[in-house]
Amino acid sequence: ARFSPTSITNIRRAFRCPLPPLVPSPHVSLAVTAFAIMPHYADIGKSAKDLLVGNPKSGAFNFDRKLSFVSTTSGGVSFAVNAVSNDGSKVAGSVKISQATPKYSADATVDAKGKVSVNVSVAKALEAIVPGVKLGLSGALPDPSSAKLNIEYAPCREFAAKTAVTLVSSPLVDASAAVMHQGAYAGGEVAYDSAKAAITKANAAVGYHAADFQVAAHLLNMGTACQVSYCHTTASGSTLGAEVTRELSSAAATTFACGYARRVAGGALVKFKLDNTGTLSSMYETKLLSGEKLAGSCQVKATDLSAPLKYGFAVDLS
Repeated sequence: ARFSPTSITNIRRAFRCPLPPLVPSPHVSLAVTAFAIMPHYADIGKSAKDLLVGNPKSGAFNFDRKLSFVSTTSGGVSFAVNAVSNDGSKVAGSVKISQATPKYSADATVDAKGKVSVNVSVAKALEAIVPGVKLGLSGALPDPSSAKLNIEYAPCREFAAKTAVTLVSSPLVDASAAVMHQGAYAGGEVAYDSAKAAITKANAAVGYHAADFQVAAHLLNMGTACQVSYCHTTASGSTLGAEVTRELSSAAATTFACGYARRVAGGALVKFKLDNTGTLSSMYETKLLSGEKLAGSCQVKATDLSAPLKYGFAVDLS
């Protein structure tokens, strides 16, 4: 017989048995994400971006040399050190200190040139007055013109919005919003420069997110380009995706990229990407038993094997 998670929970309550918690299938989706809460505009079609570009959680193609280390104290304060070398001769680094609680989060980052970037957000500052509001301040020292007010508003699963306003006499306003209904999403973003009295950015998107696939269409660059993406996770756990972008001008140009990712034996992640220029990128990422994460990437020109090979690696000692 097959039992649903609800029936198993009822059995646990009836017999007061400490049954082990349910765990997900080992075939975990690498890219397709079913959002438990309303995603923002940038999350529409995000699975394809995670597959083709990547992020620290989904595995990123990296052609630099990177070293990172993160340590967290018993009080919840995190210290992160990052070092990056682009050409092997110069190293750029940064140190970040952060702390996050259910009510607030704060972080400060210092780079190799002495620039200090600060971010502070308060999750429940106006919760009693306007539910779903999150306020934040960010800026770089000693540049007061970089100060920015960030406002997020997500009162329910069906709507979310973000606004960022620079705290200067002629502010830049960057706003985005998205709505959702039964897996269908629509949203847009716009930027306004009050000094120029002009709209400098306008994009829109629609998409559909299911448990095993995402499809999205974007209208970009003030309506001068369109982009369609698709990402699908198979029953075996492999993830496949593609993205096509076309310029809507007289000299129309079309670009595309397709990718594949899979967890192999031992939990290591393997990713491949091929674009319209014939560039083939690959990535391998694994986590050691002691907790360190190692990743390596290489890139070749499939249409010109005499072109120099690009490679990079990353070591995370967290």
